[in-house]
This record gives sequence, structure tokens and C-alpha cells, in this order.
Amino acid sequence: MQALWQEYEDYATLESIVVHDLDKFEMVVQAWQYEQRHRRPLDPFFKSTLGYYKTTVVRDWDLQVREQRRLFWQSTSSAE
Repeated sequence: MQALWQEYEDYATLESIVVHDLDKFEMVVQAWQYEQRHRRPLDPFFKSTLGYYKTTVVRDWDLQVREQRRLFWQSTSSAE
């Protein structure tokens, strides 16, 4: 078990890199859901992951969430 943890901590395998990316991305998704529900921006969550992702697929998912978020806040601010 210790060896697996060390592999994760060291970004030693593709699997550990994917797990790190998914862990951060899950935080972004939760922040995005909170923003939508409570109409309150959580910029620090998005700033902390900007440029973080190492895998193409998670990077693409992140770009999609950021675009949805941009459009959401754009429509929210124009509705006021």
C-alpha cells in the first residue's frame, strides 16, 4: 500500500497522473455546481487549476466547464 501511495505522490505512472488530474477536476466541478446553485463566484478554485492538468482529456473537460461558466456568468450579469 505504501508503494502505491508513493507512486501517486511522485506522479510516477500514467495512472497516478490521471488520478491527480481527476482529483483537481472534481474540485472544479463541485465549485461550478455550487456557483450555479448559489449564484456566487468561486474564482480561487478556478485560478488554482489554471494550467494544472497534465492529461489532454481532463484539460479538454476543464476548458468545457470554463466555457460553460463564462457563458453562465455572462448571461447572469446581463440579466441584472
